[in-house]
Amino acid sequence: MENTIIKLDTIIKEKNPTLIKYLNEGGGSLEIIDFFKMLSLNITASDDLYNLYIWHNGVNVDENQHCLGYCLFPDYYLMSMAEVKILITNDYFYTFKAKGLVPIFASCGGDYLAIKIDEYNSTKDFKIYYCSPRVVNEENYLSMFDSLSNLLKCIIKCYEEGYYFINISDDILDENFEKVLLINKRNNPLSDYWSSDKIM
Repeated sequence: MENTIIKLDTIIKEKNPTLIKYLNEGGGSLEIIDFFKMLSLNITASDDLYNLYIWHNGVNVDENQHCLGYCLFPDYYLMSMAEVKILITNDYFYTFKAKGLVPIFASCGGDYLAIKIDEYNSTKDFKIYYCSPRVVNEENYLSMFDSLSNLLKCIIKCYEEGYYFINISDDILDENFEKVLLINKRNNPLSDYWSSDKIM
């Protein structure tokens, strides 16, 4: 995972340099462990989630900047620990806490990518779940990526292949939707999102 983070850091600096000024410094070791343990995650310093937040503690959300300007991949940005805490505390729609979910990525449209606490604590190959009112099942979420590592590797691949790119007309991160779909579907065969009829 550490090598994946290094590759991600390198590709972001090359392909999406605007994002750099919005990324927070990485969290401290004890800060990260204490925070996620507070959310009932048995996190350790060897975990993928730990390494992600050591890299950067999310973005510094700028109310004067549309969130598309600080996305790590199209429409989604890495949430800071402070934003995660505020969201879970004030959440009455998704009911993350009741469902045992911890959101880590937010979209500009109000959707989230989250991890399941019980799954995280039983296996480090935890899935990433898409949480949205567009998911028409009882839980309002579906597995989207087979693991956090898979998600990051898909992001890197899409940047490398030029499927994620800065649109010169508005300086916003854009994508070749069909090519991105193929990469995500091919690399996440265990996730329901890519073959689901439960999305409006």
